[in-house]
Amino acid sequence: MRLTVLGNNGSFPGPDSACAGYLLEAEGMQILLDCGNGVLSRLQRYFPIEELDAVIVSHLHFDHMADLPVLKYGLETKLALGQCMNPLPLHAPATPEEVRRTFESPQVFALSPIEDGMLTQLGTVAVSFVRMDHPVESYAIVVKAEGKRFVYSGDTVYTPRLVDAASNADLFLCESTVVKGFGAGREVPHLTALQAGEIAAQAGTRRLLLTHLWYEIPKEEYEAEARSAFPGAEASEEFVTYEV
Repeated sequence: MRLTVLGNNGSFPGPDSACAGYLLEAEGMQILLDCGNGVLSRLQRYFPIEELDAVIVSHLHFDHMADLPVLKYGLETKLALGQCMNPLPLHAPATPEEVRRTFESPQVFALSPIEDGMLTQLGTVAVSFVRMDHPVESYAIVVKAEGKRFVYSGDTVYTPRLVDAASNADLFLCESTVVKGFGAGREVPHLTALQAGEIAAQAGTRRLLLTHLWYEIPKEEYEAEARSAFPGAEASEEFVTYEV
């Protein structure tokens, strides 16, 4: 498997960046994990939108799905211009319903709701979902293919369920929105870089990539904090491809 980071900023993108979006290539499938603001234009550096095999969205906050309505428009436009394509498999939470309605389109999306513990097959790629702890319905995504195990945390606070989900992952892509002292005195519904490192260590993961980064915090601060618990932790880099 190969993971290409299209965007890794949290809440909103900094200059010349994008929010959550990750291209996973496995078993000949091209799967987009999350589709936050700025991701769709970056995806097209690699291939046209109609060549996507599936989209999986961890939760329906706009920094993780804002480009889905734009993807809908794009595919609808290509259909209107006479291009033939089957509806694109899209796996997303059922709530919040008012957000989900913004991208519903049976013409272009074969929409399937995500549920806790659900297992689905995308070709020969096995994908399962574990409910996380976030203000909206949110899931960690576990992918098994090519003899490897890839885990993406989505957004969450610390929960033992994420430790279990990330157990023995070959690559663990984990949100680490803040570092110690940032936003002091304010609780955020996210993990710190230290917590990401601790979870990776507890889970016995082989490699940790940090994501959902606040654009004003230097990546070195994220890495230093995470490495105090998990040596070798790396801040993910946009447009870099990582082998799982």
